Parts: sequence; structure tokens; C-alpha cells
Amino acid sequence: MSIPEDSRPPRAAKKNRIAAKPVSGSANRPPSYMSRKELAWELSSSESTVDELVRRGVIPPPIKLTPGCVRWCWPAVHERLACANVSSDDDDPYMTGAINAT
Repeated sequence: MSIPEDSRPPRAAKKNRIAAKPVSGSANRPPSYMSRKELAWELSSSESTVDELVRRGVIPPPIKLTPGCVRWCWPAVHERLACANVSSDDDDPYMTGAINAT
């Protein structure tokens, strides 16, 4: 027995459908080029902290794609963070006090 066409429930709108499957393994990595907001989320920090990390040279500056669009290259940020010297807090008075508090 077939159901008449006009009595079937409506299909989900196309906008709710997934357009393409992610490439294998890509679901576990951040996008290659990230906005300030995405980078802040990935680093579990605020957007102003991202600006401070750039100012201090901890992460590389963003790439200017257009006058209103800047992005950070995640592999470059990740590499710079991996190579960051852990003892670079020598000039931070808070960290110096915390280290000397023991």
C-alpha cells in the first residue's frame, strides 16, 4: 500500500542537510586559517589575549587577506606555541613572585 503524495510529511529543508562529509581526520583539527574569535576559542582565551600574544611575539601576526579580513595560519601558531620557551616569564612580575613564593 502506498501513501498518497499529498499526505506525506514534509521533508526537512535543504539548509538542514549536510552538504559534504568532512575529510577523514579533519573533524579533530581546527581550520587552517582562523579568525581572531576562532583562534581565541581554540586557545581557550579571549580575543584580547590573542592580541596580547601577538604583541609579545608569542604567536605570529595574522595574514591580511583583504582590508577587512585577517586570519591566523593555525600550523604557524601551533608551531610557535610548541617552540615557546617555558621560562619566558622572567619579565612577568606576577610569575616571578609566584616562582619565588615557595
